Amino acid sequence: MFTQPLPAVVALLISLNETLLLFRCTGLSQRQQYNLGMIITGIVANGSLNITRISLACFGELSLAVISTVIHRSQIPWVKLQFAVFLHIIKRFDIGKIHLQIDDTNIGRSKIVKALYGVFRTIHKSTNGYQNAQNIVWITVCAFGVTSPICFFFYRPDPALTDWHKKKKAATKRKKKTGKNTKLPPKPIRRTEYPTRTEIAGLLLQKTKRWLSIAEKIIGRKIKLISISADAAFLEPKLVKRLKKLFPGVQFISQLKSNQLVRKKNGKFISVESYFSRCGNPTSGSAKLRTSDKKFEYHSARLHVKSHGVKLHIIALRYEGETDFRYLAATNLTWRTIDIIRAYSLRWLVEVVFQDCKGYCGLGRRACLQGAKGAFVSVFLNLLVDCLLLTHDVQLDLHHSGRQLYTAGSVIERLRCEIYLSTIKDIVDSPNPVERLKNVVKTLTDQVAERSMPSRKHIRDETIFDVGPSSQLQRRHGA
Repeated sequence: MFTQPLPAVVALLISLNETLLLFRCTGLSQRQQYNLGMIITGIVANGSLNITRISLACFGELSLAVISTVIHRSQIPWVKLQFAVFLHIIKRFDIGKIHLQIDDTNIGRSKIVKALYGVFRTIHKSTNGYQNAQNIVWITVCAFGVTSPICFFFYRPDPALTDWHKKKKAATKRKKKTGKNTKLPPKPIRRTEYPTRTEIAGLLLQKTKRWLSIAEKIIGRKIKLISISADAAFLEPKLVKRLKKLFPGVQFISQLKSNQLVRKKNGKFISVESYFSRCGNPTSGSAKLRTSDKKFEYHSARLHVKSHGVKLHIIALRYEGETDFRYLAATNLTWRTIDIIRAYSLRWLVEVVFQDCKGYCGLGRRACLQGAKGAFVSVFLNLLVDCLLLTHDVQLDLHHSGRQLYTAGSVIERLRCEIYLSTIKDIVDSPNPVERLKNVVKTLTDQVAERSMPSRKHIRDETIFDVGPSSQLQRRHGA
C-alpha cells in the first residue's frame, strides 16, 4: 500500500529525463514522471504489472483510467527512454568492457486469448506439451559486477506459414493411413513483418551497435565488446556474417548439434560427435566459472563445418558429473580454448535475468496489457524496474566497495519496507492523522466494493431446487 512514488523511483526518473533532454527530445512532464513513478512503485509493491492491483494499492491516487491512458495513449518516448536506461547503467557502473548474450523466453498465457499481442501455440518445455505464449528475444549485457537486459523484440510466427505446415502434417498422416498423396499449395514466403528469431537478433545487435557508439560519444571513452554468445538456435550462417560486419573481430560463441557435419583431414564429412569420439582421452582442466572453480574435460579443434561453409573453433566440453559432451562453436579462431569456455559460461546469466524479470519486475503472467503498444510498454516498464533494482544506492555502494550486488529479491524486500514506512509516515505527518486514516480506509473499502463481482459458483435459481418426480409420470411409470 502506498500513497506516493518511492524517492528512489523519483530520483531515477529525474536522471532519465535529463538524459532525454540531451537528445533535444521532449522530456517527461511533471505529470508523466508522477504517473510513471506511481506505476513503477505499484509494480515493486505487487510484484506484477496488474493495473487493477496497482490502482487498489495506491488508495485510488491513480485510477484505472489514468494508468490505461499512460500505457496506451500517452506521448512518452518509450524507445528513447529505453536507451536512457542503458546509458544510465553504463554511467553508474563505469562500464568499459562488456559481453553480450542473445536468447529468447516464453511468457505463458491462458488457453483462450483474444486481445494480447503476439500470442501463439508453442511447446511447453517443462511438460513437453503445448501452451499459448508470447515469445521475446532479448539482448543482455554482462559487465564487471553487473548484468542487465538492454533491448528486446517480440517474435511472431507467420500465420500463412503456420497454416501450410499444419496442412503438410495432416497430409503426411493421411498418406500413412491411406497411401494416397495430397496435393499441397506451394510453400508461402515468410513476410517481412514476421522476421525469424535470428533476423530479430541481427536487428537488435544493429541497434546495440548504434547505442554503443552514441554512449561512447556522451561518456567520452571507448566501450569494448569482447564476445557475443547464444544457444544453438541462433547459430546460422546469415547471422554470423552479419555479426562480422557489425563487430569485426568480436568473438561469437554458440553450440553445435551433435549431428552437425565437419570435415576430416581426408576431405570426408563426419558428425562432430563421431569426430571427437575418436580423439582419445580428453584433456582435463579447471577454471573459475561464474562464482566458483569448476572441473571439466574437453577436446578442441579448428574444423570446417559443412552447414556454414567456414572453419570454426569447435570444443567438445563435459563438466564434472556430466555424461555427455556439449559442442561449442566459436567464429574467431585466434582465441584459446579456455578463454572460449570462460566467455560462454556467462550465458547462464540470461536465465537469471529472465527469472528476475518474471518474478520481480512485473513481466509475469499477470502482465496482460492489450494490443501491440500494451505488450511493448509492459516490457519497457520491466526494464525501468530492473534499472531501479540495479542502480539503487545500496547496490551502487556495494559495487564501489568491491562487493557482490544483492539479488533482485533482496532489493525488492528493502523497497517494500520503504513503501510501508513512507505510507505510515505520510498518514502520521498529516495535519489530522485520524481523519487521514479514515479517508484511506473509506477509499480502500469503496474500491474493493466496486470491484467485488458476483460468483456463478453459488446458484440462486429456485427452479433448480424445485425439481422432482411428476405426479402424472409417477402414476404411469412409478413402482
